[in-house]
Amino acid sequence: MADCEWARVKAFGSDIVSAKCYVKAQVTRQQAYATGLAFGLTPDEVDALTYGFSLYVISLGVRAKAHAAQFKGELILFAALVVLAQIG
Repeated sequence: MADCEWARVKAFGSDIVSAKCYVKAQVTRQQAYATGLAFGLTPDEVDALTYGFSLYVISLGVRAKAHAAQFKGELILFAALVVLAQIG
């Protein structure tokens, strides 16, 4: 989902989209990518997983997209907790 949003915002460019939205989309995409890498996936696996999930979510309604966004947030939180546990 982050890939789709980033691609959309990047296509518009920073001249059309506010700087805040541009940076937010870029950082969200980077966080999602880093989360996959933290779980031990290769970059190609992260890209394939992200692309497949994005295609699936696009086909759903607004409510399902909201649930997918919540799931993504929970997954990022879980990954952060795993990394913190490994560090400390």
